[in-house]
Amino acid sequence: MTRSAISMLTLSLGLIACSGGKGGKDSATPCTTLPAAAAGTDQTSALGSQVHIDGSGSASCDAGSGGTTYTWAFQSVPLESTVTDVSLSDNKSATALAATFLPDKIGAYVLGLSISDSLGTSASDVVVIHVEATDGIPAANCGGDQSGEVGEAVTLDAAASSDPENAMLEYGWSLAAPSCSGLGSSSLYNTASPTPAFVPDCAGLYHVSLVVSDGVQWSEPTICTVEVVDGNHLPVADAGDSTDLGGCADNPMQLNGSGSYDLDGDALSFAWSTLSVPLGSMVTDEAISDPTNARPTVIWDVVGSYIFQLTVGDGSTLSAPDVVTMTVGEYDPATHYPAANAGADQSIRSDADCETASYIWTCEACPSLELELDGSVSVHSADLPITYHWTEPSGTVDISHPTGVYTTITLPEIPAEYGVDTTNSYEINLGVSDCQQTDDSTVTVTYICTGIHG
Repeated sequence: MTRSAISMLTLSLGLIACSGGKGGKDSATPCTTLPAAAAGTDQTSALGSQVHIDGSGSASCDAGSGGTTYTWAFQSVPLESTVTDVSLSDNKSATALAATFLPDKIGAYVLGLSISDSLGTSASDVVVIHVEATDGIPAANCGGDQSGEVGEAVTLDAAASSDPENAMLEYGWSLAAPSCSGLGSSSLYNTASPTPAFVPDCAGLYHVSLVVSDGVQWSEPTICTVEVVDGNHLPVADAGDSTDLGGCADNPMQLNGSGSYDLDGDALSFAWSTLSVPLGSMVTDEAISDPTNARPTVIWDVVGSYIFQLTVGDGSTLSAPDVVTMTVGEYDPATHYPAANAGADQSIRSDADCETASYIWTCEACPSLELELDGSVSVHSADLPITYHWTEPSGTVDISHPTGVYTTITLPEIPAEYGVDTTNSYEINLGVSDCQQTDDSTVTVTYICTGIHG
């Protein structure tokens, strides 16, 4: 009789005994059958996939009452596997009726299950998990960008390359050197290992490419850059931030390479070029006002994205190129329009102290007063920049922030007369503009000054 058949027979006897033993309301006969473990049927799984094991087929008189303890244990694992009992989820607890683990090597994993209840501990039942390769694509990693010096060996590092099945990797290295160099892929030493090396013969950028194989499939290539200097650091080009200019792009548009630098402090030369223009555009390198200037301008002709490249030199070496994208949007007068709103009219009062002598009244002046004006309720297209401009035609009102969304105005003092309301009104204008259209709004501010007996 096979092990599986014996397990099933034991399980059946245990279930019959427990059914008769516990009995529920219809039987008073106690359950006296020892527990029987059932670890489940053997499985085949793919490397890297979670394996689920289940002991729910086990029999115990205490099943359902929480008095049964399940204990899983690995009896054998493949050579070099690091899987242990602690790799099981919820292992060695009352809830470990089912558990999982992640196999790390190809081969057979043998697990034993024993259960314990108030009557004793069962014999161990085993389940075999056969783990097979899935032949996933390996991943190459050449170790990241590096720097070096002429005449000194540069060592590469592919230790972070990997294979889903942990297969032994083969390495394929190649080298692309700058134009000043006589090196090539054959100049790499120890290319069969993950740590080859080369000795650069001139300053510049060396590009190292790596692919790895698991014996069946090759990875996608990965490229690392080695910046080599010879007492002189390579300059760094910075073409500026890519910008969406929307429908208010200046024409010509401004390029800005002033963020470029050289670690040695050498004076930089600039070389701008046009990489890509929108469909229908006639813009070429000739449209750049001065390609040798750090901040040239470009006259554009159609809406869309323009891509420019910048390279800088320090007199002996050139930088890696940097690119910037400038996107010009379309202005639609039907949807892109500003609408100014200077806010509701305002009125403010102030009293001045007055005194009398020989029936003649003399009064202090009502003081200058401050008020805040709010232009934030003005309407404009969210994708266009807008400017604000506050003005007062008489010139007697001081405006603290003429170009702000909010501003504070200072009204001049008013001479007072006893018992008289002296009223001064001021028209404060707000103009809002986008790149093509302007709108105006006026708010009236009234200052009422009354002379009273002090």
